[in-house]
Amino acid sequence: MSWNGTVHCGYCREKGHNKRGCEQYKNVKKERYERALNTPEGDRSYYDNRTIEDWEAAEQKKSTPRKCSYCSEHGHNRRSCEPLKTHMECVLKQERAFRTAFVDYLSDIGLNIGSLVVPHDQSADRRTYIDNVPHLVTKIRWENISICSARESIDRFVIARPVSNLVNDRNVAAFNIRAPEHWPTGERWSSESQRWQEDHYGLNVISGATGIEPPAGWLEDESLVKGFFKDRESWMWPAGNNVSDYYRCDWWILEEEQQIKQSA
Repeated sequence: MSWNGTVHCGYCREKGHNKRGCEQYKNVKKERYERALNTPEGDRSYYDNRTIEDWEAAEQKKSTPRKCSYCSEHGHNRRSCEPLKTHMECVLKQERAFRTAFVDYLSDIGLNIGSLVVPHDQSADRRTYIDNVPHLVTKIRWENISICSARESIDRFVIARPVSNLVNDRNVAAFNIRAPEHWPTGERWSSESQRWQEDHYGLNVISGATGIEPPAGWLEDESLVKGFFKDRESWMWPAGNNVSDYYRCDWWILEEEQQIKQSA
């Protein structure tokens, strides 16, 4: 693939197709196969045998019905799998709700670039990692924020420097926040989790900065959820009580689910 987006074949060097779709390459492979097949078995070389095996394996694969790597059903692949689309959309709804609440909470506590923060944990052993002095927030790692990781522990997404040594680029600390109690988190959020990290690396805002604004498109970004589903299979999806807590995806209680619980 060239920088201008034009596909080039790695075999014939022509534009508009790749090696897999190259008719010239296919014809050459077929000729090699037929030549190897017409060679008496006793006279065939290792290369001849491999040519025959590879060709027949490829033909066998063509005749085998497609099997989805997510739901294991035949007739479609992962890209067109309806159960996968349904399950992914469920997590995407949680992701959007979580990110919206996340930004609102940062705004409420005044956490932004330019804020002054101190470590939440002021214990003596805490000083081995971060000095218990005010830190100036210099960066927010928005790419670290996703419900797919926050379900176990909110990643350290705040980068700050001690105000006593702002000129030292290497003297930085990474903080996170503790999930507030008013968030509608599900049962999976707290069970078998690592919430201690949010206390150990948490922060308190002592001087806030207004105007928190995530990068354009961040609230709608789906890349981290798609990455979460990359190696998952449909049997991991919650179904009654037959799924381990490890695979559960009830991390965030969506608004429509809250209304159902309140009216029950």
